[in-house]
Amino acid sequence: MRPNLLVLGTVLFLTGCPDPGDPAQRGPTGPAPGSAASPPPTGGPAPADAAPPADAGPPADGAAPADGAPPPDGAPPPADGDAAAAPPPNGAGGPAIAFEEKAVDSGPVADNVDVGGVRIATTESGGTETRVYVTLTNKGDDAMLVGASTGFSSGSAVEVAVREGTDVVMKAVAGVILPTDAEFAMIPGTTRIRLYGLTEAVASGASVPLELTFSDGTTKQVTATAEAIAEATPTMPE
Repeated sequence: MRPNLLVLGTVLFLTGCPDPGDPAQRGPTGPAPGSAASPPPTGGPAPADAAPPADAGPPADGAAPADGAPPPDGAPPPADGDAAAAPPPNGAGGPAIAFEEKAVDSGPVADNVDVGGVRIATTESGGTETRVYVTLTNKGDDAMLVGASTGFSSGSAVEVAVREGTDVVMKAVAGVILPTDAEFAMIPGTTRIRLYGLTEAVASGASVPLELTFSDGTTKQVTATAEAIAEATPTMPE
């Protein structure tokens, strides 16, 4: 029995194997796997002769460019970090008067400004603020008066009357413009220099030394006469 089983198995094996020379038994025709025409395996590298990808064009609005990519033509370069808002000049914290400083051809501003009628308001004992009013005549180029100081104040602010809605209030500004060949007089309720952080009272009739500061950094020493000056209602200058 064993020889017959061996013969039968050999016959079945021979009849079940496809003939390599018979096209009908080779299966579907096509390029062999791995040839240039076959697509690469999923996730594999592109063939060496693959066409380059089409230009995708600029990124959509709001899309971040790729790292290292130059900005589109005409686009401003990115800022280094978040830019902080610049503080107002002179620490004013209020609106600044428009002013374009010209090249100083006529010398230091302090040398070209005549100062007269300097008055300082008296204060009660323990008062920490007072007001200064001056008249200035500028014989040089356009300039600005930006502040004042005394030996017993911690700071100053140049203030002008401005409109806020339906109200007129005194607001700190960068300074007051002194036009060429013109006189500028500070008037209660329209313009003033406020001195704050006083460490002593201002008595009536006292002579108070002041230092005025101009837009080019030069200073001028003047003397103010202390007198009772009523606080005026802020009024827009005519």
